Amino acid sequence: MRLLSLRYVVRLIFPLVLLAFVVAIIAGVWRDKYRLVGFDSVFTGMSKQDVIQKLGRPRWIINKPGCQWEFVSYRNGCSEVFVYASIFSPLIPRYEVIWLNSEGQVLNKYIYESP
Repeated sequence: MRLLSLRYVVRLIFPLVLLAFVVAIIAGVWRDKYRLVGFDSVFTGMSKQDVIQKLGRPRWIINKPGCQWEFVSYRNGCSEVFVYASIFSPLIPRYEVIWLNSEGQVLNKYIYESP
């Protein structure tokens, strides 16, 4: 009798967990596509506040000299780097990188995708 109730619970729980997993994947894909559309509309000279309004808070904000981020750098007048990562990173290693000057304006942007 106890085994039967365990089977019933598994039959009830498994579809719910599977549904939650599928919804999470769909939401992640939607979020990545939405952010990528916003990233495409970022342009040189745009303010830091406008970038955050379009893309949300970055995963990392880097204030190192030379604006060095893991794989790419930009030195010409850069004071800050915004790095946005795919919701599925590091499984899908795609990062949108935005360099800002000391006045909070966009200097350059780059999409880093690992092979």
